[in-house]
Amino acid sequence: MIHILYVDDEELLLDLAKLFLERSGEFVVDTSITAVDLAESPSIRSYDAIISDYLMPDMDGIEFLKKIREKYPEMPFILFTGRGREEVVIEAINNGADFYLQKGGDPKAQFAELSHKVIQAVKRRQAEKELLESEQQFSKAFHANPAIAGLSDLATGRYVDVNDAFLERLSYTRDEVIGKTSLELNVLTPEKRKELIHELETKGHLHNYETEIRTRTGEILHVLISGDIILSGEDKLLLVQAVDITDRITSEEALRESEYRLRSFIENTADAVILIDEEGEIIEWNPAAERISGILKDEARGMKAWDIMPRMMLPERKTRHHLEEMEARIKESLKTGIPASQQPVISEIIGPDGLTRYIRQVTFPIPTSKGYRFGIIIEDITRQKITEEQAERNLLNLQRSQSIAHVGTWTLDIATQRFSASEEALALFGYPPDSTPSLDEIVHMIHPEDRIRIRDVFESALSTGKSYNTEMRIILPKTGEQRYLYSFGEAETDEEGRPVRVFGVNQDITELKKTSFALKEQENQFRHIIDNLPISISIVTPDGTIRYANPQAMTLFEFSSMDELYNTKAPDVWADPGRRQLWLETLQKNGIVTNFEMDLKTPSGKKFWAIGFGIFITYEGEMCILSAHHDITDRKRAEDELKKREEQYRFITENSIDVIWTMDLSGRFTYISPSVWHLRGYTPQEVMESTLEETISPSSIDMVKKILEDAQMLIKQGMAVPQQTFEVEQPCKDGSSVWTEVIARPLYDKWGDPIGFIGVSRDITKRREAEETLRDNEIKFISIFNQTPDPILIIDSSGKILEVNHGFHDMFGLSDADVLGKQVDAIPAVSAVAGSDILKERTGRGDEVYRKEMILTNRMNTQIIAEVAWSQLLIHGQPCLLIQIHDISEIRKAHDAAQKANNKLNILSSITRHDILNRVMIASLYSDEIKESVSDPTILKYLNAISQASADIEHLIRFTKEYQDLGTAAPAWQQIQSVFSQPGIINLTKGIRIDSYLGKLEIYADLMLERVLYNLVENSVRHGQNLTHITVAYEVRDTDCILTYEDDGGGVPVEEKEKIFERGFGKNTGMGLFLIREILSITGIEIHETGIYGSGVRFEIRVPSGKWRQE
Repeated sequence: MIHILYVDDEELLLDLAKLFLERSGEFVVDTSITAVDLAESPSIRSYDAIISDYLMPDMDGIEFLKKIREKYPEMPFILFTGRGREEVVIEAINNGADFYLQKGGDPKAQFAELSHKVIQAVKRRQAEKELLESEQQFSKAFHANPAIAGLSDLATGRYVDVNDAFLERLSYTRDEVIGKTSLELNVLTPEKRKELIHELETKGHLHNYETEIRTRTGEILHVLISGDIILSGEDKLLLVQAVDITDRITSEEALRESEYRLRSFIENTADAVILIDEEGEIIEWNPAAERISGILKDEARGMKAWDIMPRMMLPERKTRHHLEEMEARIKESLKTGIPASQQPVISEIIGPDGLTRYIRQVTFPIPTSKGYRFGIIIEDITRQKITEEQAERNLLNLQRSQSIAHVGTWTLDIATQRFSASEEALALFGYPPDSTPSLDEIVHMIHPEDRIRIRDVFESALSTGKSYNTEMRIILPKTGEQRYLYSFGEAETDEEGRPVRVFGVNQDITELKKTSFALKEQENQFRHIIDNLPISISIVTPDGTIRYANPQAMTLFEFSSMDELYNTKAPDVWADPGRRQLWLETLQKNGIVTNFEMDLKTPSGKKFWAIGFGIFITYEGEMCILSAHHDITDRKRAEDELKKREEQYRFITENSIDVIWTMDLSGRFTYISPSVWHLRGYTPQEVMESTLEETISPSSIDMVKKILEDAQMLIKQGMAVPQQTFEVEQPCKDGSSVWTEVIARPLYDKWGDPIGFIGVSRDITKRREAEETLRDNEIKFISIFNQTPDPILIIDSSGKILEVNHGFHDMFGLSDADVLGKQVDAIPAVSAVAGSDILKERTGRGDEVYRKEMILTNRMNTQIIAEVAWSQLLIHGQPCLLIQIHDISEIRKAHDAAQKANNKLNILSSITRHDILNRVMIASLYSDEIKESVSDPTILKYLNAISQASADIEHLIRFTKEYQDLGTAAPAWQQIQSVFSQPGIINLTKGIRIDSYLGKLEIYADLMLERVLYNLVENSVRHGQNLTHITVAYEVRDTDCILTYEDDGGGVPVEEKEKIFERGFGKNTGMGLFLIREILSITGIEIHETGIYGSGVRFEIRVPSGKWRQE
């Protein structure tokens, strides 16, 4: 049900309108006889549409419309009036009327049309509202999309909008992107863009198309692109979104590389690698498994584990009971995921050569979605077992030699590297009698500085076959005690002279060494400590000669060698001689200096800071300074930078117009910068004592709480909290509110744990107002730009055409593709409006509008007179020219005619139709209503007479309406033959022959010329006696054109030939020929009747030179 307010000063008409409109059941109609104060009434909101008359005593319909539009811009408004003047229609439409409907005609048809217009207006307004909401929802979704998204013009490829993810991920600002193409931004290579366009043209859309894009910094992103073509008005736009899959691609590459490394290890390891699936089948059997078992991979794969294992078992273990037990154990492990043994198992198997082999087997489960798989690693330890057995035999030999010689002896088997020693020898190495240390353990006990020398001595004895004797140091593994041994050894060879083992004797000479090298050891230990200290150590004489420096000193001062260091004087490494003098004075005064900051430099001149320690010592009989230096350059820089940042931060915080704040994890403010007083009128203390609900307006509090709750949840889950940017409304102390843009992120303590949040709030109230105003102005500009019939083009300062409107297309016949992006000099039709001289003269002239008349050529290759207006506007901060072209050719030609026409308008201005038509409609409607309820023939006769009288009155009023626009519109060129071919004349002259000899004659006359010729034909048909033939032709006399109209009717008597053009003469209205002469005279055309009475009429219409043409 549509609720309508109908306003008209005719109460009877209101009652009838309510009756007719509500009869359909679609409307509820409220009426009012005045529009005064209605716009201020709160009840207006309850209506779905308003119908209003134009002429009303207290406030006319246009003023009522303006007031409604001020408060209710979306309310459908229909002007329903008897006034039909063009200026009223234009004013109504310009002020936002949805429809203009003129009263008159069949009342039922009139109200049916009114009903239709109301429904149409309501539906259109609802559609516009839904469209706006849809566009807003699309914009929000577009900008909130976490994927990279862009909207570009399909024809040019230039971006018209991008979302925040696009700007953040590709490192651009919005100004850098809008108006540019992906090629200009280097986001896509030409090849990649060509591939995308091909895919789009082939399929009509893009879906998860994998490609690469480039950020501003040159980073390559792997993305999945989806795109489709959407319509925005008449423009085709390409909506594209890209999902960043760079991390996934990197992970997949890493996975492939990991799989390759794993496969390489499995194929090349010396250990057997076997994999059993959930059903117990062999699915992996590497080359080492083939080598150890003698079973090929192709044979092993697919076999059950309990079927292949017996092939490697010792014969004595292949009993039925053992095989069944093994199978059950494997199946149980597959079921539970628990291996039979969770420790390495050493066992014996039969090798490919039929000999016994020793293996060490490790079994481990691999959980899968189906259950458990098992991996088996088998190591062949046969050689190790043989070595161990040989070592036992050597031990017996060693014990026998030990009992004979009563010294510490040992034996080394060359082949097995098995080391055995007597009890005495074991005691020397710190082992108990029954110990069996390995050769590696014994070698490891040899002092690192002696190992290479002992190895060389030992290898020399083996290669030459000669015995050896030497001294060496060992370190006991358990106590760390260092012992000195005298060692003698001799190699044993086989029949071919190859050494097979070594016998040796060791003697402990520790005490002797301790005594003789006590002092030397102390010195060596001291030097070793100094050389390996991580800080710079030096010993320098007071005059600066360097006596000693450790390697770290060379590194710290960046010397290329120790020789270069020793050839340098200490004063040369001080950047500030004054600091060195203070260092020496402090030393001489106190004998020691600690924590002294040194300003030093390297040989290349690079300066650095060090913390120094110094003390006087005696070195090699000379008084020297022992000093230590620790590089603190990074610390000094950090301290300086920290001080600067603290000062900058304090300055910014205390003086920033933005509000800087911190809050704890619960949402309570812990700090507010003083600028909050300028923003909201509160002191920092007042804000910190307020709750979150008191600092955020109700419109924004739910959003802020949701953001805070999400952050708290991420913190509880141990996940990173991303930086957030959002807009909120905040109350001010004076009762107003401000909008702020908030940027917030977590605040961490020194251990990296989140302790709250830090953020910046910036006042964006004016920006939001400006953005809203800008959007409104942009919509208005685009609407005016495209709907203006005059050609408009926008060019930049170089003369390149940026935009043209529909009027430009219509006048010059050029499409966007023909002109956009091209120099205006290259477009002949309009090159004159923006030549280099004009560009230079008009650019930079501010808001001044410059107008000039110019001669241009239109799409018909016809020259026109145009008024060209230049004005400056800024686009993206750059000055551009807006050029408007107004065709005034016809205005020039019609100027004189318009002067005369204005005098004629007064002829019909005295005739008011508004009130008459209202009352005629009322009479007609009431008579029709009464007819339906009575049957008395007499009364019906009277009612029919009333209806006929109403129709006659309306006909007279309609006649005045037909001529109300006389002379108000500019004259135009009209082809006469086409007028006689109109359906109205053809239908009027059925059965009458018309001979036309007009060719392509055109006359420059008032637009009511068609009505003139129609009335001539209508007079012939109505008054002609036995009319059968009409002839129209023209001839040229001097420079004038004489258009003749003849028929074979009765004609006009001589005495009436001029009277017929007088007002009121003749039948019917007596206005026909009078108005015909007046219409023609507007453009200087004359009409006379020159026919012979009795033979028919002949009208001669004289058209002066310049007002006619023959194509």
